[in-house]
Amino acid sequence: MTESTCLHIQDRESGPIRVVELPWISVRIGRAAHCEVRLTEHDLPDEVCRLQRRGQSWRILPAKSES
Repeated sequence: MTESTCLHIQDRESGPIRVVELPWISVRIGRAAHCEVRLTEHDLPDEVCRLQRRGQSWRILPAKSES
């Protein structure tokens, strides 16, 4: 059986918690349609960061800024 990994997202302190399953090695997080985890805040960039699986752990990689 494959181990399932989930990300729990809460936009605001009093907001609902969304649970997103992470079946991929790399997951993009942001507002853009190409992101696997979509955020709703309008002031966020298209891609905020990526989560990347390394064995049993995950690391967060900030998105490169478009300057």
